Amino acid sequence: MPSQRKPPPPSHAFGRALRAVRVARGLPQDATSGRTYISAIERGLKTPTLGKVDGLAAEFGVHPMTLLALAYSASPSLADVQRLFQRAIDEVGSLDIQQFSTDNLPAGAKPSPHRPVQAPVET
Repeated sequence: MPSQRKPPPPSHAFGRALRAVRVARGLPQDATSGRTYISAIERGLKTPTLGKVDGLAAEFGVHPMTLLALAYSASPSLADVQRLFQRAIDEVGSLDIQQFSTDNLPAGAKPSPHRPVQAPVET
């Protein structure tokens, strides 16, 4: 019976994705804002907060979803990423959320450098 390979834990998967994007962009670790921090993330020793993921994505010139998609995909192939996004699309559709509540936003919250994707305006 063939053995099923377990996916890496999230911290390792994210580190693998971060390293893949950094290398694809041709950036050495010492060209980033925090070489030791980046190294620790890439080795799965540290797990960045959502705010840090946003900042790292901006620094590497990608959307945060790109890093997360690569971390949660079985492989970096476009087909695997598309399957993951289709699953997310299906799940969001099943939730039937019409709008976000702004009741719980903290005072002084900083906006992300990655603007939400807006629906095209029909003319």
